[in-house]
Amino acid sequence: MLHHSDDYQRSEIVIPEAEGVPMAFAWDSEALLIAMHDGALYRVDMDGTATEITRVQGTPVGMATSADSVHVLCAPSPGPATGDDYNRLWSIPLTDTNATTDLLQDHKLAGLNGITLTGSSILLSDFNGGRLLSLRSNRIREVAAGLTNPSQLATTDTGDTYLADFGAGAIHRLLP
Repeated sequence: MLHHSDDYQRSEIVIPEAEGVPMAFAWDSEALLIAMHDGALYRVDMDGTATEITRVQGTPVGMATSADSVHVLCAPSPGPATGDDYNRLWSIPLTDTNATTDLLQDHKLAGLNGITLTGSSILLSDFNGGRLLSLRSNRIREVAAGLTNPSQLATTDTGDTYLADFGAGAIHRLLP
């Protein structure tokens, strides 16, 4: 159900011409970027035209964009445990989508499911661990702890970050 204010005109359903189930999406100032359940990443125009731009390993759970790249946070792919069942954070330059890098490769983190960009840091929510983490210069730092299943994140133009704390039924606002 959509609720709207007086200045809200209408909504449209955008059905991407792509195979799979959309798992995460972000806006890159020109088009919608959508990550599908199988790791395929598409650029989707508002008419539904979809162009596959790359594929990543894992199951996408969140996305964030900057002026020159897109970041796709992935959970391990479903299936039997492999011993390498950690989150991946793919950084994909929009100018060369074949040059993907896993920013979490050295960190062996699991249970992450939210991402936002704040200046030169990437904030990640640790759903299972009840933490908010910051990734900067390949270092992980704990920003907050004692949360109850933190999930999705968003950052405003002024740098305020909002965190959905699923288990507490609350939204936290973090000031820069």
